[in-house]
Amino acid sequence: MKVALLVCDKVNPKLIGRFGDYPEMFKEFLPSLELHSFDAYKGEFPAINDFDNFICTGSKHSVYENLVWVKELIDLVKNIHELGKKYFGVCFGHQILGKALGSEVSLSTSEYLIGVHEFNLVANTSQQFNMLMMCQDQVKNLPESAELLASNKVCPVGMFRSRNAIGIQGHPEFSKDYNLALAQLREEKIGNDTIEKAKASFSQDPSSTQMRKWIYELFND
Repeated sequence: MKVALLVCDKVNPKLIGRFGDYPEMFKEFLPSLELHSFDAYKGEFPAINDFDNFICTGSKHSVYENLVWVKELIDLVKNIHELGKKYFGVCFGHQILGKALGSEVSLSTSEYLIGVHEFNLVANTSQQFNMLMMCQDQVKNLPESAELLASNKVCPVGMFRSRNAIGIQGHPEFSKDYNLALAQLREEKIGNDTIEKAKASFSQDPSSTQMRKWIYELFND
C-alpha cells in the first residue's frame, strides 16, 4: 500500500550510524507499507492528490514554532482531514493533527515523558497498552467531534481519532535502545532522574504489535 511519510526531523548524527534515519525506522516497523518519504522539515511536501494515506513523524520542533514549513504542514493536514484521506500522526504528527483541528498544543506541566508508559483504552478501561514516549509538548484538549481513544494521568489526550485521522503521542517506531540513547543526548534538558525512571520502565515492552495493527487497520479500512 502506497503511503506518504511526512518526515519532520532527522536523527542526530551521533546516532544515525547505529539506528538509521526515521524513514528506515518506519520501514522496519511497517514492512507491509510502500512508504514514500518527503522531508517536510525542509519544505518538501507531496501533492495531496497523489496519495490516499499519510503518516507524519515526530520532531524536535514544536507545532507552535513560527516556522514556515510547520505552518504549511498544518495546512496540509487540514486538507487531508477535510478530504477524508487517511492519516496517522506520531508524537509531533499527533500534535500537528490536534493543532490543525483547533486544539491547544503546549508544553506539558508534567516532566519530560520518556520510556515506556501505560495507557488505558477509553472504550475498555480495563484494557491497557504500552507506548514508548519522548515528548514535552502535548495536545491539551480534544478537537471538536474527535473521539478520545487512549489516556493516562500524565498524558490525558494520548490517542484520538477524527474521521479517518488518528494521532498518537507515543513513538511506535522507536526501539527502547534508541529511546534511551536519544534521552541521554538530551540529559541536560531532561535531567538524570527522569532518565533513570525511563530505564526502570524498560522492564516493560511497548505494545508494538497492537499499534502496528491499528495502523494497518486504518489504511486497509
